Amino acid sequence: MTASASSAIGKGKLMNPCATFTLIVGPQKSKIAAPRALLAFYSRFFDTAFYDTFAESRTDTIDLPEDDTEEILTFVLWAKTGQLYSNVPLESLWALGKRLQSDPFTNEVMFCMFGRDRNLAIIAKDAELAYSLTIPGSKLRAYTRRLIIYEGPLRHEELVPEDEKARREDWGRLIHQGGDLVYDIIVEERASFSQDEDDHSRAPYYHTKHNLYLEEISEMSAEEFIEAKRKEGKL
Repeated sequence: MTASASSAIGKGKLMNPCATFTLIVGPQKSKIAAPRALLAFYSRFFDTAFYDTFAESRTDTIDLPEDDTEEILTFVLWAKTGQLYSNVPLESLWALGKRLQSDPFTNEVMFCMFGRDRNLAIIAKDAELAYSLTIPGSKLRAYTRRLIIYEGPLRHEELVPEDEKARREDWGRLIHQGGDLVYDIIVEERASFSQDEDDHSRAPYYHTKHNLYLEEISEMSAEEFIEAKRKEGKL
């Protein structure tokens, strides 16, 4: 049996329809059904909620009143299909991955950012969102800061005058506000990476820089995860 075939079988076991869990999301209490083991495999938050000491581990539902329905649905669909399709800002999805303690999802979102930023100039709204959703020292902040410093906020693009004017005004407003982003760029950037780790000669989305912004992933397979839960008497 090939490794890919074994992986597919393992993931199929995670999709057991007999162990479905319902997520009740947001103030609208939207209901999203998903296989319990699948979510737990990709998220340490759900793993604890479903199989540990949370009250939800003894029920078939979990309330997520502070979360956004589209964001959670994006995560569930990604867990099921391995594909990331969403209109939700990537910065918001990255922050979701951190809240759910899902390093594979966070990395998937970061790869999408690498592709986006290779082709498009960063906009003030994305930089502002990256900082508003994260804490000092986060990899998303480091990536955003390095991107702005490497390319500048006004990387040349063929824009109509109205769009160019709006882009300049957005960046002017953000810079005028000050805050962590401006402080980090002016004061903290030189200390953010040593010269050994980042020689500043490449954009942060360049493939040799990816490791600076990605999380380390557990090597546990789906089959190993299921077997571990069975030994613990949780499946």
